Amino acid sequence: MCINIHNGKGDKRRYVPLAKTTLNLLREYQHKYKPKKWLFPGRAHSKPIANRSIQHICEDAYKRAGVTKDAIQTEKSLSHFYWT
Repeated sequence: MCINIHNGKGDKRRYVPLAKTTLNLLREYQHKYKPKKWLFPGRAHSKPIANRSIQHICEDAYKRAGVTKDAIQTEKSLSHFYWT
């Protein structure tokens, strides 16, 4: 399963692999919250979630997972971990 990313870096369209477990979690989320325009809306539901909000979410997840401060702890790290 792949998802289609629109307007990514360099305004390019990309297809990214998506695990079945992640797909199931996204379906549960969508069923529970019923987002309208954005899958992850920001405080103003007419806009997507802010980059800084994603950074905070990632920082919290790293802490809970026990990732040390020596590791790069940004949302960009997720793609680096995935591709290496």
